[in-house]
Amino acid sequence: MSIRPSIRAFTLVELLTVIAIIGVLAGILIPVVGAARKSSQSSQCVANLRQIDVAIRLYANDNRGSLPGPFWARHGAGYRTTSDDSLAKLLSPTYLPSVDTGGGLFSCELLKCPAWAATDATHYQSMLSNITPWRDAKGTTIYPFGDAANPKTRPPMTMTMISHYPLARTWMLVDMDNPLMAQLGWGTDTKLPQKTVHGSSRNVLFFDGHVESIPDSTRLTFISVP
Repeated sequence: MSIRPSIRAFTLVELLTVIAIIGVLAGILIPVVGAARKSSQSSQCVANLRQIDVAIRLYANDNRGSLPGPFWARHGAGYRTTSDDSLAKLLSPTYLPSVDTGGGLFSCELLKCPAWAATDATHYQSMLSNITPWRDAKGTTIYPFGDAANPKTRPPMTMTMISHYPLARTWMLVDMDNPLMAQLGWGTDTKLPQKTVHGSSRNVLFFDGHVESIPDSTRLTFISVP
């Protein structure tokens, strides 16, 4: 006569205990994973901005010191081969990598922050450049990136021509979000992120080439008088 081995099943209490432990572990791990992902996105954003700055300086070296431009304030990763007022077009593919998305469209993904891309924003432009005219203590007005409305009379300036300005305190590029647009007085857009994409800070590229993470409560000024 064969004897069947007895199989011990989990009791209800044991199952509930295991489920409770899994729930506690999930409660601990999920925020940690989320924080790690956000930190990684912020680090990648900083790296992207630094690479964009290098590309701008390489462009200037190849164009007698002239900055790229003229262009408008908002920038996206996508561009057409016929574009002439797009930062992505001016820098890609010579100085920044781009991919052919078909139909005459190209995309320079370095111009889109990974944290911005992870939001529910639907605007095709994600980056803002400081094209506001600078005025010094003598009242002189200059346009570092040129004036897209008057490209022939106000072309982009050279790095030497703006070297006496406080470049380390003057922002060049930053991710767009509605609180920032409202702060600058440039109007809000429902297609933009409704809050800063890096929590309580923004990654900003300054004209001297350094990238800084600043609190979102910090007001970005267009230019500090030298």
